Amino acid sequence: YEDLSREADWVRYEDCPDYLYDDSFFNDAAYFLNKDVFYHGTLYNILMTIMGQPSTTFDDYSAFHNTKGKEKVMGFVDKNSEQEPKKEFTTEDSECVKENIRENIISVVKKHPDTTFYLYFSPSSIAQWYIFHKQGKLEVKLQSEKTAIEELLLYDNIKLYCFNENYDLICNLDNYSDTIHYSAEVNTDILKWIANEDY
Repeated sequence: YEDLSREADWVRYEDCPDYLYDDSFFNDAAYFLNKDVFYHGTLYNILMTIMGQPSTTFDDYSAFHNTKGKEKVMGFVDKNSEQEPKKEFTTEDSECVKENIRENIISVVKKHPDTTFYLYFSPSSIAQWYIFHKQGKLEVKLQSEKTAIEELLLYDNIKLYCFNENYDLICNLDNYSDTIHYSAEVNTDILKWIANEDY
């Protein structure tokens, strides 16, 4: 939801090593000879390969198996903060969302008219919606979502899913490790719902 209202050309990682993506192998030496990358990124995997042991799978990478639940999630919620004034969804906000969606999603959709794109709004917990409310941003977030939906559904090759009305999911904080990151089980459920064309 935060990304919907960002500038269309916003970059999350400004220090991203772009030189790794060009066609020159020679400028990659800074990466390959970096001791932090070697010791903290690759050495462990090389040793596991030598010893014939499997390394961490993508299924386990960044998975939240043991660090979820109400107590953990509520630690991210400042219940004592003052209610901030309600922010209005302006024409500028609407245009920003439209430009973002058009430049970063619809431009790709138009280039590939024979591809069906499956998109979904990641189901934030009810605790995150409470934070938006306390920050006075709830209406802005909801209107941003509505604006994005209206833009995306203009294209027949987009299938769009939203799980915010699945209260068994978003209100059960045992599904979350913080206010937005959910468990591997929820990922599995999302795939099943999309396959069944639910939500």
